[in-house]
Amino acid sequence: TAGASLRAAIGWPADEPLPPLAAVAEPAAQAPGALEELVRQGLEARPDLVAERLRTRADRYDVLRADQASKASWSLDANYSRQFSDDVVERQSLSFVVSVPLFDGGRLREAARQARLAWQANLESLVQLERDARAEIESAYAVFVQNTERVGAARAAVEAARKNFEAAEGSRAAGASDLISTLTARVSLATAESNYVQAVYDTHIADVRLRLAVGKEIPGER
Repeated sequence: TAGASLRAAIGWPADEPLPPLAAVAEPAAQAPGALEELVRQGLEARPDLVAERLRTRADRYDVLRADQASKASWSLDANYSRQFSDDVVERQSLSFVVSVPLFDGGRLREAARQARLAWQANLESLVQLERDARAEIESAYAVFVQNTERVGAARAAVEAARKNFEAAEGSRAAGASDLISTLTARVSLATAESNYVQAVYDTHIADVRLRLAVGKEIPGER
């Protein structure tokens, strides 16, 4: 099942064997940074938050443009021209134009109000997105720390189970115990080794999810 999932994830042909897989080392026992620093980096650099901030900024300009269209506007133009010929001709002009929307049924004012409300709604959505991002980073950080502690505990359990199995074998060789005790110790050792492998796997997954939550590069991305 894991092989089929890996083939599907990387686009590997189903009728071809997978290449030799690299051995997975025990993960680092430390997070990529302190929690508060990771939260700060995530809130600043996550692409989804950056894109939402840019959209909110663009909405702000829509509000300014709608406000301007709904109110009086004016323009001042000054021109001066001089023609050199037998008779010098000079022309000056100064024009001042005021545009006032006398009656439009309140359409422009309503458009400005809607633009402002949409901008305020997007601001509130941005705040909630930042809260969600913070919660996601804190949760991923806690899971990573928990799994690194699991790795240490699982490693200690393997060592204890191995010593217990060796003692059971020695006791059986000396005739002090039966086969059932040795088999029980062997099962305990296999269980401890399986738990250790699962803890290492979960820690690697937790590390990738923490990096994704922060917006950092993940292993193998480049």
